[in-house]
Amino acid sequence: MFRHLLVPLEGTSVSKTTLMTAAALMNEFQAKLTLLYVMDLAREYANAALTVIPESDVARYEERIENFLCNATAIVREYGGTCRTHVSHGTPVHKVINTVAAELNVDIILMRRHDRRGLSRALWGSITDNVLREAGVPVLLVHESGSKRRASARAVGTL
Repeated sequence: MFRHLLVPLEGTSVSKTTLMTAAALMNEFQAKLTLLYVMDLAREYANAALTVIPESDVARYEERIENFLCNATAIVREYGGTCRTHVSHGTPVHKVINTVAAELNVDIILMRRHDRRGLSRALWGSITDNVLREAGVPVLLVHESGSKRRASARAVGTL
């Protein structure tokens, strides 16, 4: 059913539940798995449009992303999977995610669903919402909520 799965990752917090779900699907369908990180310096540095970002800061940012992806890859291996990583640049992030999904010819996008509300949801939650609205393939939301980190998954198809 699925031949290629895409998992967009963000920030510095790896969702073990999302990666575990991706590894399980990958193993079940003998599919490829790609972890995606979209570098958005304007988002990382709130005033990037107004200032010049020193090369040393950019190098540290890239190193942090590389370490982040290594940790994510290790988690996938821990659950019996293998994956490749893909780093893209651009904004808006949701458009980059959907563009990469089309370019890589993925069959499904797996994303972590956050329990954000208010301003935080308006700023950060909109990426997932926009991917859902514009994706050309089904999107599986992996939801982590509460202090016990109960996880559930919800599939959202495209028409």
